[in-house]
Amino acid sequence: MNKAREPLSKSAGSVSDELNGLGKPKSTEIAAMVVLYLAFVAGDNKLSSIISAAPDIELRAVGVVLVLILTLVRGNGRSRMGGGYWLFFSAVWLGYLLLSTRWAPMNVSSYRSATAELLWLAVMASLAVLTIGLTKYGSQVHLWWSAYGVGILFALAGLASGAGSQGRFSAFGGGPNTFVRVVFIGLLAAVVLAIYRGQARYLIPVPLLVVAVLLSGSRGGLVASALATLFLLGAIYRRIGLRAIVLSIAGVGAALGLLAFGSPLGNEVRKLLAQRVVTEAIGEGNLSGRSGLYAEAIRVFLENPLFGVGASGFAQVQTVISGESHAHNLILSTLAEGGVLGGAVLALAFYACSRRLQFGGKASILAVGASAGAVFIFVAAQFSGYYFDFRLFFLFVALAGSSSIVAKSESRNDEAA
Repeated sequence: MNKAREPLSKSAGSVSDELNGLGKPKSTEIAAMVVLYLAFVAGDNKLSSIISAAPDIELRAVGVVLVLILTLVRGNGRSRMGGGYWLFFSAVWLGYLLLSTRWAPMNVSSYRSATAELLWLAVMASLAVLTIGLTKYGSQVHLWWSAYGVGILFALAGLASGAGSQGRFSAFGGGPNTFVRVVFIGLLAAVVLAIYRGQARYLIPVPLLVVAVLLSGSRGGLVASALATLFLLGAIYRRIGLRAIVLSIAGVGAALGLLAFGSPLGNEVRKLLAQRVVTEAIGEGNLSGRSGLYAEAIRVFLENPLFGVGASGFAQVQTVISGESHAHNLILSTLAEGGVLGGAVLALAFYACSRRLQFGGKASILAVGASAGAVFIFVAAQFSGYYFDFRLFFLFVALAGSSSIVAKSESRNDEAA
């Protein structure tokens, strides 16, 4: 029982050499993990969106090149990922959607945008699988360090920038829905690192991160955060015990209470939640046009049930919100643009991916944290974003699957001992 609650690093030496070793990772492997996460967070932003005087260089392109150089030059040379059905069905889903652009209503701008979205999603997912598979397991914790630092940086930058449109907070040129994803993953990283390192001090920024999540004003982000948190608490219950969970929640709750009622920031939180949740969502039924887009996506699907209208087609046929290019729901977007065939492949991909997620047992905290991250992104993708905005899901699935290999090997070694 006590052994199950030890940080993973204390038992790392028992893993077999088949896993490319858990010793001290190379500096290039650490750098690859850091740049990998930064590339995923950067998305389609350009350097000029962060530094106005900088050239219009796509940050994700720079990130991909750097990660490939760092991984392939000094990598281990063989992959731990093991492929599997999740890769196959995910590739089929992406390939089918790319093919579907051929029968979408022709609009050059929308066609290029959808094709770029899907191709970049394929590139980023492949990069995650390759990098995580070819680097030592011990280097993966540095991805969580990156998430931790970036989450805190975004939270501080958002607070420093102040409220934007509709009183919502964001940072570095991204919208509030992007802001909530980066900040919550930072919060998730705080819990992962606290358990991995066995030190509660890593939880110190949690109140700040929770406040930033609330100030994003993202209702879908709040739902996704709540469900991912429940998943994480359920998964770590046996690892750290109910007492530690209750004390942690009480501490965070007390800090939030002081912020909410003892500072101007608390007034911002209460005002924003009252407006976005109580007045708009509950009182007026105003969901930023989402309900209309969802209904429109269902209509488009029912009119084109087998093959859909093709990727980029929804933008051409929807009549609800002028200029809106997608339904802000990954499942409905796939059904509307890919039909029942696209939906079936997506369902198979989701099922195969879910088999790689880890919940409790002997799973390492890195695997459990990655699984909670995948749950968060999956739920958030049903409220906002298009295909490329789903990229972090594949990063976390790849991370959870790689970590689970180590957990299974440790279990076999424990039984043999």
